[in-house]
Amino acid sequence: MVISDSRRKTTPSARKMLRLTKIFTALVLAVISVITQTVFIYSASPSYNVSSYYKNSVYYQNLLSVDLSGDNRSDIVTVALSQIGYHEGNSTSQFHGTNRSGTGNFTEFNYLFGKLDGNGDGSVEYGYAWCAAFVSWCARQAGVKKSVLASYASCTLWVDYFRQRQQYFSRTSGYVPKTGDIIFFRQPTTQRTSDHVGIVIYSDGKNVYTIEGNTSNQVKRQSYKLNDTYIIGYGVPSYETAEPYTDFSLPSGYTSGQYIVTTGSLNLRSGIGTAYASLARIPLGSLVTVTKVSSGGWGKITYEGIEGWISLNYTSIVSTSPKYTFVPETQTPTETESVTESESVIESSPAEDESESVLLPSPDILPDSTEFDPGAGSSGFFKSPRFPLYIAIVASVGLLASGSAFFVIKKRQRAKKNK
Repeated sequence: MVISDSRRKTTPSARKMLRLTKIFTALVLAVISVITQTVFIYSASPSYNVSSYYKNSVYYQNLLSVDLSGDNRSDIVTVALSQIGYHEGNSTSQFHGTNRSGTGNFTEFNYLFGKLDGNGDGSVEYGYAWCAAFVSWCARQAGVKKSVLASYASCTLWVDYFRQRQQYFSRTSGYVPKTGDIIFFRQPTTQRTSDHVGIVIYSDGKNVYTIEGNTSNQVKRQSYKLNDTYIIGYGVPSYETAEPYTDFSLPSGYTSGQYIVTTGSLNLRSGIGTAYASLARIPLGSLVTVTKVSSGGWGKITYEGIEGWISLNYTSIVSTSPKYTFVPETQTPTETESVTESESVIESSPAEDESESVLLPSPDILPDSTEFDPGAGSSGFFKSPRFPLYIAIVASVGLLASGSAFFVIKKRQRAKKNK
């Protein structure tokens, strides 16, 4: 009786060829996997022509240096965190955000949104309450399309926007906020729907942690109990991902990544612990990259060419993502905006009882394009955030094609020898 066994028909050279084919295929798949996991990681880039004053500030450098993931939920938070410590000024010359005493509401975030009548006296200027403009600015710099999250300078209009899209959840609904959600507040004495807004960093089920503009006249982190009556609800944009790329709660403790200094001046020490000498002082708002973490919450960094250790208890995590270049949709700052809806909104800070009135523009005054602008003087193809993916696809196809051709040629050569 003859037993049919395909393995008996397989010569040693054929089996060797099969093994080489499997190894080559595994190698190609590994390369594709690595590329696809990193291809959409990129760095932020301004979506408009920034003011000359902001361009010369540490916060502009933070925006250029911050590492994004391509996930809108994480990236809007990362951009917002990169601006911690930015302080409002009293004139356009203070758009840099590094003064510590301004009270006039002049910010770079309002510069992008445009001039408005902030006092109700007919004068149009950049000095108006800016918590909503800050959220809009962060969305645009993070590459969030306006079809996902519109731009407003009014908390009330934004609540209406989310309600119309059935994306609004009240505090009492039981909804637990997620990273990238928009959180709305209201002081007990106000008659408006909302008078303050921020961005949710994360929630631990009991508290919600936020990043907000116009809080004590600056950009700050805050936290609240989920049942705090100051909170009225949440807007939930239609992000593509349900869960964030970055877990800002750091469940496993501090990790390597980008951090921003949240204290007035932070010591860079020669070793781990306060007993070691101070090598330098790092100012508020400085973005640093932690390459190594030690017990006790110490991180190793290099600051202005000096290597040392800092206490991460005086910083905030900004990003844990590798860096690639990304160009968001482009806009032009509006020099003058006509106010078509007269609605005076008080924007208040939870840290202090500040009241600021602003006349609001018509909804969504920024350009409504949802496509990426290639940028002046450059090819849109080469500046597309998908450009690395194109390279990955071409390279992978090339590897497969060349590998297949190699094995076919070898097989034919062996077949000729066997004849």
